[in-house]
Amino acid sequence: MGQTDYEEEKVTYTEYAEYSIGSLYLFGRKIDIEKMKAFILKYPESKLLKSAYGRLSSYYRSRGSKEEATQFFEEYTAKYPEDPYVLSSYISKIIRTKDNVDRGIELAEKIKDIMKYNPDPRYQKDLAELYMLKEDKEKAEKTFGKKFMEGEVSSLARSLVDYANFWVKHNTNTESAEEMMELAIKLAPDRWYMYRYAAEMYLKLNKDEKALEKFGPKFIEKFKNDANILNGYAWFRANKGKNLESALKTSKKSVDLAPSHYNWDTLSFILMKLKKYDEALKAAEKAVELSDARSKVRYQNRIKQIKRAMEKEKETK
Repeated sequence: MGQTDYEEEKVTYTEYAEYSIGSLYLFGRKIDIEKMKAFILKYPESKLLKSAYGRLSSYYRSRGSKEEATQFFEEYTAKYPEDPYVLSSYISKIIRTKDNVDRGIELAEKIKDIMKYNPDPRYQKDLAELYMLKEDKEKAEKTFGKKFMEGEVSSLARSLVDYANFWVKHNTNTESAEEMMELAIKLAPDRWYMYRYAAEMYLKLNKDEKALEKFGPKFIEKFKNDANILNGYAWFRANKGKNLESALKTSKKSVDLAPSHYNWDTLSFILMKLKKYDEALKAAEKAVELSDARSKVRYQNRIKQIKRAMEKEKETK
């Protein structure tokens, strides 16, 4: 009647012994599946029940008659219908035998729905494999093609950035944080904001030169014809209060490429930082002129901010 631990659960010694004996006979030289099947019948409420089914599924994936395997997997998936791992075990059998493919697609589509907010590439691959067995290359491509994998790469890059920022914030594990940030850039070299994330991280680590290397002249050269990216760079530099002349040059280029209200506002902000108040005021007025109702108040506040700075400078002279 004593109990022992199994994967953080308490089970009786007898129950665990019978489960262990069933497992040994599944993978020994002389295979006997009846002992594990007997365990399942004897202990229908056991905390080891799911593991017992899992052990049997390993057997049926490569052995047993078609009828026996089908009966087992239908029972197994009916008992745990929302578990992707369980459904996947049946799918693996179907892919191996190339039989009952429509049932495999049904199960794989269910996994896709269960995991729609966090799809697992392994399960997507299985679904694509099933579609290829049906000679439906278009659906296979849609399921596990270039677009899907680009999304996976993008998601991994974001996770690497989060990892780097987390450890830099806590001022530990920073060497690994730098490595992961560099890897994020390699994975998404055309995503301009990755370079900004890297620069922010290096500035927090007091590595100004590396920050400039990532988000400086080389960066500008790479994205020199994209007004939005140039504006984002200029705004970042202005907020940090560093490399303002470079920010000014970049901001003017963004205005030339796309004279939008937010580009004019960035230019006015940088000019104000450089104490070129007359030019800053003209740029801010241009931003107000081009703005929509939602942005107008913000730009009008910029004008007030510039005028206050002008008055303050007059008072100090």
